[in-house]
Amino acid sequence: EKIDEACHYSCDRKYGYLTTCPTNVGTGMKASVMVHLPALTITGNINKVLQIVNSFGMNIRGLYGEGTQSLGNIYQISNNQSLGLTEDEIVKTKKEKKSVNYFDYSLLCVLIFLICLGFVLLYSASSYSAQLAKGDASYYVKREIIFTIAGGVVGWFVIKNSKFFITLMNRMAMPMYIVSIVCVVMVVATPLGIERNGAKRWLGYGIFSFQPAEFVKFTVIVLTASLLSKCSQKALKDYRNIWRVYSYTIVATLSIMVLTSNLSSAIIIATIPAIMILVVGVPKKFVKQAIFLVALAAIPMGAYLTLHGDGFRLNRISVWLNPEDNAADGGFQVLQGLYAIGSGGLFGKGLGQSAQKLGFVPESANDMIFSIVCEELGLFGA
Repeated sequence: EKIDEACHYSCDRKYGYLTTCPTNVGTGMKASVMVHLPALTITGNINKVLQIVNSFGMNIRGLYGEGTQSLGNIYQISNNQSLGLTEDEIVKTKKEKKSVNYFDYSLLCVLIFLICLGFVLLYSASSYSAQLAKGDASYYVKREIIFTIAGGVVGWFVIKNSKFFITLMNRMAMPMYIVSIVCVVMVVATPLGIERNGAKRWLGYGIFSFQPAEFVKFTVIVLTASLLSKCSQKALKDYRNIWRVYSYTIVATLSIMVLTSNLSSAIIIATIPAIMILVVGVPKKFVKQAIFLVALAAIPMGAYLTLHGDGFRLNRISVWLNPEDNAADGGFQVLQGLYAIGSGGLFGKGLGQSAQKLGFVPESANDMIFSIVCEELGLFGA
């Protein structure tokens, strides 16, 4: 800019800057390189090189440029001309240029294959129980297809408007987190709490119901991501800031574990944000403190969990270790699942040929579907 103020340039809006050398006209730049080519000159192959260079839009000149001869076998190679693009052409090109988005079609094919395979396996495992309970052998598959299509549409819409949703999630992270904790409290504090299979972990009214623990998983992940994104690299090095971020996870974990006695969901809720924090990079002091606190709380927490609820969790561990001793009680489902897996062998009985799904394996269409898959496809297919 300082040079531009002191000097006067001859410039054309269409062709760019004008100079005494026509080949230097334009908006582009001209670059030159000096090369020493004695062998090519002595053998007489320099002309061949000249032809090749010209085909690439380059030119070989003498030591001092245009119209000069080579001295000491030193040549100057530069681009042939530098007319470039006008400003109008550059603007037009920018407007017309379409963004090239990479799409992994192979991954899409794998995803479609897995979804379709899931439909087939679900129908095979659930057709008998669906026919008995709902009067329609494909009842569960139809529901799954509807939910899959709905999820795909919502996912596509979110991806297409990703910037909007990222901003929205960032702003709504804390309110959603508070609402999720309130929903957990409502399970035990209001008549809206629903008990299923001896566990009161659902919230609902009429035909609508959901498990607040699943909502908490989502909100804790979003809140942790939001808080971490607002921390600078310097702030992340302070272990106190990391504990402030993780404190929301601790509250959510204790809420799920104490109020709904859902240990599995509590472990998941505590683990995912911890992994997110480790991936971001945290001070070693935080890791040491976390390990120490987990070890310190393991003994009293373990005693509480095993004794709480008339030894419910201790009984589950005992059944898991010795299912044969509890075959008529808590070990029935485990044993029936083992029978299914064992009878399938390595290659299975064949798709749709399971015997254990005919009322022997409880929850064959959801929790125990893997045992049915093993029976029909074998360990190799599963």
